[in-house]
Amino acid sequence: MTGQRLNGRTALVTGAGSGNGAAIALRLRSDGAAVWLLDRDPDGLERTLKAWPEDLRHDAHQVVADITDDDAITDVFGRLDSLDVLVNNAGIVDPGTFPELGIDAFNRVLDVNLLGAYRCTRAAHELLRASGRGRVVNITSMEAHYLLATGGHVQPHYNASKAALDLLTKALAYEMAPFGVRVNAIAPGVIETPFTKGSLAKEEISSWIVGCVPAGRIGQPEDIAAVASFLASDDADYVTGVSIPVDGGLTLGWFRGRGGA
Repeated sequence: MTGQRLNGRTALVTGAGSGNGAAIALRLRSDGAAVWLLDRDPDGLERTLKAWPEDLRHDAHQVVADITDDDAITDVFGRLDSLDVLVNNAGIVDPGTFPELGIDAFNRVLDVNLLGAYRCTRAAHELLRASGRGRVVNITSMEAHYLLATGGHVQPHYNASKAALDLLTKALAYEMAPFGVRVNAIAPGVIETPFTKGSLAKEEISSWIVGCVPAGRIGQPEDIAAVASFLASDDADYVTGVSIPVDGGLTLGWFRGRGGA
């Protein structure tokens, strides 16, 4: 185990069947929390838990649910006796340029990336308030602030959903602070996950990105998980309403001089 700073706490991570969500769930469990892993893909949840050390699996619970389903989300949080940490990680990417995107595609991305986080936080807020040390961590994106046209796409619906989630983080932080609930966001840069696998498999794209990142490498889900654990802990008790870039320095603007957007 990496530590026990979350010992005695209960956390729920959405989109925990792969990528950043799987890494965050493992890190929170490693740091002592009991963890509920939520995903709409039961096979993804099974793969996630099978990859864990056996000694960590006993306090991990799988929940198959779709965060766009109001009734399902109400049911999930109604089954919890307590909750200290909610990580709104679930999201989708549906590549396309503005002329290609119809209203249905735009609404689908907003429904998952923005409204999904809102549904979960709304369903969890009484549990988080009762905790006295509630934490919400929203996973946004560097593309809420900057455009990085990898593969020729800037994904306007995705960018809009993540920018809105960033502002929602600030609004909820203000409203929930008097109840001891801290609400923050993590804005990942280019992280090696199933979402980015296709683009990063192209040598010209991955080499260009590495050349644009001051840290000199592509990010890993564990980089996001480490910051999520900090925000979930008492170490971040005086931190709320912020969005922390975890991008190796990509959004410093240095990439603009290297052919970036």
